[in-house]
Amino acid sequence: ETSGAEDKGGYAKDLGEALDKNLTLNRELHHRVKNSLQVFSSGLARQFRRTRVQAARDALLEARVRLLPFSLTIQYSPAREDLTLIDTAGYLPELARQISAVLGAQQSPIALSIDCDHLLVSNEVAAALGMIVAETLAAAFLSGAGTADSPLTLSSQVAPSGEAKLECGSSTSPG
Repeated sequence: ETSGAEDKGGYAKDLGEALDKNLTLNRELHHRVKNSLQVFSSGLARQFRRTRVQAARDALLEARVRLLPFSLTIQYSPAREDLTLIDTAGYLPELARQISAVLGAQQSPIALSIDCDHLLVSNEVAAALGMIVAETLAAAFLSGAGTADSPLTLSSQVAPSGEAKLECGSSTSPG
């Protein structure tokens, strides 16, 4: 016969093992999704290199840029045990750099200015912010920005009150 304390100990152990197993499966799922997105991105890059029609090339670039926010969310979680929070100070600048690299595939390197504060957000919020950045930077690039005279810009600030501000697009350099 077992005591109530032993039953609770066994239950806690089972619950802990189930939680560990769930976390492992969650990590594996996220890893597979990230790999799948990278395969799609590689396929788009390959098609881009084979395509000569400018409108089609622009569409392929935009599609590749739209995949980036999702493929980076797992990489920028602050701890492997917490797959729900992302630090924007690492995620947004790396996203902007990768967007710049994708967009610069058809011409010389892109001028890019980045200034981002630390803000921990959920995967969903990070992906939404990433999509805003991707859409804005791609639109700015396709309208002629990304040069030394009109660099692509990304800025996020967090006020002491906790209010966050995100700005992205292009700006004209002084001079």
